[in-house]
Amino acid sequence: ETLETYNIDRSRVYLTGFSMGGMNTFFTSYLNTETFAAIAPMAGFPAIAETFRKIVRYCSTLSLDCITVYAFSTENWKRPEKEIRSIMSLLDNFLDKYEEEVIENRLRVKFIGDLTPISENLRAKIASMEEKTVHFDRTLQIALNYGGRDEIIHACNRLLEAGNTRITEEDLS
Repeated sequence: ETLETYNIDRSRVYLTGFSMGGMNTFFTSYLNTETFAAIAPMAGFPAIAETFRKIVRYCSTLSLDCITVYAFSTENWKRPEKEIRSIMSLLDNFLDKYEEEVIENRLRVKFIGDLTPISENLRAKIASMEEKTVHFDRTLQIALNYGGRDEIIHACNRLLEAGNTRITEEDLS
């Protein structure tokens, strides 16, 4: 299917976003066994990464200025440690494996979110990819350790640190 299938004008599409989540919920509810609930999330992550790659490749053929993927929310830190390690390892591998493809597709890679809890090695790889792609016009934003509530809290704290004693809606605009 294409945008034309849905009567969407390519010249007016500026941004698309999608979430990588849901695998754990799918496997635990669909298969409903403890064994699959324990191993399926890790087994599903490489499939998610490959699907992500295909979506980005397809989106690269469209007239999209920005693609945003919500890869890992602040709430994901509540997952089992083994899952978190698998997700971070997958991201690490993605940065190594698909750098050339991202550059070939002329996509600027930009990570959004609080990268502070991410390992120093992974942050260095993220910075390297951002630096290598900064001059491209179309953007692939990867939301990592990103959440709406977390953003509101950070914004409010910055305003309080700046001396605001009362926060208004205008302050958050």
